[in-house]
Formats: sequence, structure tokens, C-alpha cells
Amino acid sequence: MQPSIGSRLVLRLRPTFSSILAADKAFDTDSLRGDISIAVRDTNHDSMTLSIDHLGLISTGFLLPQGDTGLVSILGFSDELGALSRNIDSWSIDLPINASVLYRAVERRRPFRKVDDRYIPEFEIFRGRISGTLVQHIEDVFTFNSGFLSLTYRSGGLGWIKEFELPLTGLGIALLKPPAENAAQFRLRVQPIGFKSNPLDPSPTGISAVRTQLQSAADVWRGCGIEIEPQPFQVLLDRARKESQDPLFIRGNKDPEPFTLEIYFVENELADGGGSAISCGSALATIVVSDKSTDKPNLIAHEIGHILNGIHPTDKLNPGEWLGDQNSVLEPFGGPATPSPISGSNCVHARSAVLAVIS
Repeated sequence: MQPSIGSRLVLRLRPTFSSILAADKAFDTDSLRGDISIAVRDTNHDSMTLSIDHLGLISTGFLLPQGDTGLVSILGFSDELGALSRNIDSWSIDLPINASVLYRAVERRRPFRKVDDRYIPEFEIFRGRISGTLVQHIEDVFTFNSGFLSLTYRSGGLGWIKEFELPLTGLGIALLKPPAENAAQFRLRVQPIGFKSNPLDPSPTGISAVRTQLQSAADVWRGCGIEIEPQPFQVLLDRARKESQDPLFIRGNKDPEPFTLEIYFVENELADGGGSAISCGSALATIVVSDKSTDKPNLIAHEIGHILNGIHPTDKLNPGEWLGDQNSVLEPFGGPATPSPISGSNCVHARSAVLAVIS
């Protein structure tokens, strides 16, 4: 298969060796994993124009001189185009990347900024590139002869990590043809969680609303090529969290399962429409929803929009975010009962480090 406009080059990391530079010392890990999807924007006989379609990586973390990072999340995006150019017997790739990086230590040591129903941590901003040479072994598989994904710290957060370096040599990258119309390209694994006050509590939170809310969310985000994959409903024994109105307390401190968005249902009212989205765009993202507000049919679909870095149509836009369409689920409180679809120009920006590429 020859590359064509709309094709994707997909690299899966499960898990992969990488190193970071922190406090003038290198630290190694073999826990980094995730997906990189590169879109072919234009093509001719000798070259292709590329951009990041999706880059979501996580690591269990690093024990550094400053402390334990905890889970590390990397979400990459492009603000410049790159290229894949043909040589005599190989291809050369050069693709600039911006990335927002978040780790538990940042959440714990820096305050969240609250904007309506979003709790926004102080992300660290990195800049880097994917570069190297590839050989095309068969028509739809390339292999890196040499190469790196490198990211350098620029600003924000704690600045504990100065550089990421991920060797790509020997890794394969699959060339996928343009997806069929209405085909899902990404999977969002969600874990609904309710609470019981005691072992005999007959009314765990979330039971009455989880199915209809998740079905509504699946219907909305299928239009953006994102498949919602619910996991079996879990119930935790925790009266304090069941009755709390503090989304950060309700969320707890335990790391989620890899590439899983946790959705907590609680008993009491929450401010700002009954739902909150925390650490949007990252692998630490969480949604908290009040049972008293689940009569809003698109509430979870709305909060998932925030997790995918969408914001309300009237909010101020920041780098890496996209402005929700009017009359869609990104309107406050989930929008109208029958919302307008998310536009295609926004779907291409609806990304989070918890997404997995469907190939």
C-alpha cells in the first residue's frame, strides 16, 4: 500500500525502554507505553507531509532526587507540519512536537486552577521531535533503522524532568489506509465507579444512571470516531466519598488503570452543573458526577468532551484546547436534549492521553 492522504502511520509502545534527564542525571525506565498516530496530510512520489494525529504515552514514574514523580502522562500535538522523505533505499522522518506533561507530584505540589466545571493542573510544556530513518520492509510496514522521540522541558509545573528520550531504533510502524466513513479510530476505556455507605447500603450511587449516561456519551462521541468502552460497574465502600461535594477528595489518590478514564458517581449535589472534569487531556484525568444531576442526559458526554480538551463555546481558549461547537454537548450542563454533532474540524483535536488507537 502506498501512502495516501488520510493514511496514518501508527507506532504502538507496549512497553518500551526510555530515559529522562533530571537534576543532571539520566534515569532509565522500561514502563513507557502508549500510541503514536501520525497523519499523512499531503503526498507525492518522494515525500509526505505529516502531523501528529495522536500521541499519548504514560509511565509508572520515576524516583528522582526531588522526589517520586508518580504516574507520568504525555500528550503530544503538532503546531508545525513535518515530513517523511524518500532516500535511495530508506525514508527520513522529521516531525516537530509540542507536548503537555503531567505527573502526580505536580498535582500534589501545585494548586489546581478551577474554571467552571474543570479542575486544571499546572501542566509542564515540552518541545521536541520525532526524527530518524526508516526502511519499508513490506508495503504497509516500516521499521526504524535509527531514530528518537525527544522532548525538552520549556515551562510550567515543577520542572523536575528536563528531557525525555525514547529510542525508536528497531521499532515497527504500520501504515494504515484512510479509515472508512463512520469507522472508529480511537477507543476510550471508561470505568464507572459508585459508592456504598456500608456493606448493607441498598442504594449505591450511580446504579440508576450509569447505563443511560454512557450510552448517550457513546452516541455523541461515535460521531468523532471515538468508541466508548465501558468496563463493569464497580462499587466502593466509602461513606465519606459518597457524601462529599469535593471532586478532588472524591477522586482519591490511587492511580487509575492504564489508559482508563474513571467516572465517580456521588450522592450530594456538586457545583457547576453537577459534574466535574479533573486533569483534562492527561492519563490522570477523572470525572465526578452527582446522582442528583444525572437527569441531564448528556452530562457525562459533556465531561468527556472536557477530558478530550474541549471547552465551553464561550470560554477563553488556551494552547492545546479546542472551542466546543454551539448547541453541542460542550454547551454548559451538556447542551440541549438533542445536541448538534461535534464538527469534523473539532473532532481532529479531540484528544487525550487515555485514548488508544484502533488499528
